Amino acid sequence: MSEIMNRNINLSLVKPNNTSSHNRINLVVIRLCELMEDKEVISHIDSEKVLNRLDKNDHFILHQYIQYREGIISLIPDDANSLQMEIISQVAEILLEQEFVIPCDEMFDEDGHFYEKYQDRFNDLYDDLDEGLISLDFKAL
Repeated sequence: MSEIMNRNINLSLVKPNNTSSHNRINLVVIRLCELMEDKEVISHIDSEKVLNRLDKNDHFILHQYIQYREGIISLIPDDANSLQMEIISQVAEILLEQEFVIPCDEMFDEDGHFYEKYQDRFNDLYDDLDEGLISLDFKAL
């Protein structure tokens, strides 16, 4: 379970259960993938596969982050940062799987750490996704 869910934060103001919320989540993920392609971080990203790999918890977290960025809800900076890190980490892992064409669990050693070549690439993807997510104008989506 994600760190943000373990902290008993009341983030259930508006749940992502309607078409509008679902479309907003899709737009953010698709735009992030486009930004990664535009920066030539990865030559081709299948945004549909990225969307399909995000689970209900990921959708919930992304929905809350979108609400925060749109000014619909308020969060303390640490909570907002936790949401952002969770989103970026999930998308970065999915992109690693697409790039290396192996399941993410095969990229870890027996202690649960990425092997060096995957860790370096994860770090690069994470940084680029972080920059992309911060730069998105959520109100214009």
